[in-house]
Amino acid sequence: MKDLGIFYTITGTLVTIAGTLVSVYFANKANRKQQQEDGAIVNLEKDDFDKLLSKIRDKQRKTKIRYNLQKIKDNGFNINVYEVQTETEPDNGQQQQRHLSTLCSNYKSPKGTTIWTKPGKYKGQTPYAFIKNRHMWITTKKGNCLYRKWKISRYTDKYIDEWSDTPSNEIPEFWALGSVSRQIRTSVILPLRLPTQTIANFGFIDFESVQYITMNRDLSELFEEIAIIFALDYVENTVEQAKQQESNANKGET
Repeated sequence: MKDLGIFYTITGTLVTIAGTLVSVYFANKANRKQQQEDGAIVNLEKDDFDKLLSKIRDKQRKTKIRYNLQKIKDNGFNINVYEVQTETEPDNGQQQQRHLSTLCSNYKSPKGTTIWTKPGKYKGQTPYAFIKNRHMWITTKKGNCLYRKWKISRYTDKYIDEWSDTPSNEIPEFWALGSVSRQIRTSVILPLRLPTQTIANFGFIDFESVQYITMNRDLSELFEEIAIIFALDYVENTVEQAKQQESNANKGET
């Protein structure tokens, strides 16, 4: 009996040690993953907007956008991810569904995307805002991440659109593309359209932050100005390119 007691004691000790080692292993693994995700967060400075600014040809407009971006940061909104997508024809020429192509982004994003994953189900919040031609300032009621791993979160922490007051049950799920996207807490989506054409748009510009930030007038006006300037420059550039192509074609015919 004494030997049996010693056996159980040793066995129990070994089980405890094994359990501790397993706990330490998974804790270290979780810490490493968190460090990787934290390291992946893009802390934008002026030069990190090069991809966005490179699409603006007019120097004064470029200066204005740079100024607004700095003012946005000064007002406490750190932009971690930005993306511009415009509507284009699908590359294969066969797909009938409306299609968005990435014009520029500071994050790894697909070259293009469809609007719906299936009829009636939007492929994320940005295609929804594009189709609805709607400004959206999206957070959650509790200020948690927009990416919701568990379906129960749809009921316990609903989405809020502070800009257009979109009903929470109509806002699609946030489409996360990677570790940084899964940490986003605030998304500001603006349609790309001319000031004189508020009914139709040709794309969107999206700014995202890992911070939970509620909407205010100063920030919304700064974002709105960027979207308008970008839209104006994009349309003028597109028209000029079309005229140049037409001119070149006419020269080729003569």
